[in-house]
Amino acid sequence: MSEDAAPTRGLRWVLAVVGLAALGVVTLPLAAAILDRWDENLILPAHLLVMVLAGALAWLAIPGLARTGTSRGRRALVSGAVGLVMALVAVGLFFLLLNGFSGA
Repeated sequence: MSEDAAPTRGLRWVLAVVGLAALGVVTLPLAAAILDRWDENLILPAHLLVMVLAGALAWLAIPGLARTGTSRGRRALVSGAVGLVMALVAVGLFFLLLNGFSGA
């Protein structure tokens, strides 16, 4: 790998993680608005599922994020985990925004 390729991959990785975090912050209230009519117990599982799928699709769609030679299955698994972590970050952020530190 050349020296020019390493910062590009790192920058793409950071942008993808920030994008997933932003998507997590947007999809949680969207899932709540849609699913609150039927069953509010589905809000968190739906949000987590959407974020895992979004993470997997992001890493599969942008091949420069993973190391060369990494299999598609491994990329999808790792990126799904990153999406799940970003979903949990969004849930934690909303919990703190709604309840504050004293409500935790």
